[in-house]
This record gives sequence, C-alpha cells and structure tokens, in this order.
Amino acid sequence: MESIFHARKNKGNKICTLDVFRNGNEFCLHYLASGRTNPDRGEKRERFTIFEKKITVEDIDHIDFESLPITSHTPKFLPIAECFKVLTDDFLSQNISSHGE
Repeated sequence: MESIFHARKNKGNKICTLDVFRNGNEFCLHYLASGRTNPDRGEKRERFTIFEKKITVEDIDHIDFESLPITSHTPKFLPIAECFKVLTDDFLSQNISSHGE
C-alpha cells in the first residue's frame, strides 16, 4: 500500500489523524484519535486510543459520507468529529482521482 495523505490536528489534549493509503484503485482511510493521561506528579504521560476506524473505498470520487466519522451522535464525540471533518475536507481538496489521473 502506498501512503498518499497524512494529516493531524490537535484539539486540547487529543490528537486526530487521518492517513490515506492507496492499493491499486482501492483507498483505505484510517481515522485515529488519541488522548493523553494526566498522571500524578513525576509520572510519565501516556497516549491512549480514543477512537480508531479504517474505511476502504473503491471510488474516492463517490465516498459514502454516512460511513465516515465526521458527524457526532453524542456531545462527547463532537470535538473529534469536527477534527475528522477538517482532515477529510483537506484530503478531498487534494484532487486525488480514483483512476490515477
């Protein structure tokens, strides 16, 4: 698989990333949100996964937006969904064609 897009956005102590890979005519969109622990003094902060989803699409020009994690059904997920929406819009603005043109 060839990596064709990578972007990340910080939102408070959360980090949202979108990695897009291409395998022939298929695309894999990998959404990942991680947070950091807030330990007592002297302890090291650690990253943990809040949300992760991989979506494979055959035609990047006709993505089913309902399958993407860009809308929130709960208030807690809203900041992450907003980050993913920005990252998805950034990717789609790159004018990458499904047909390698």
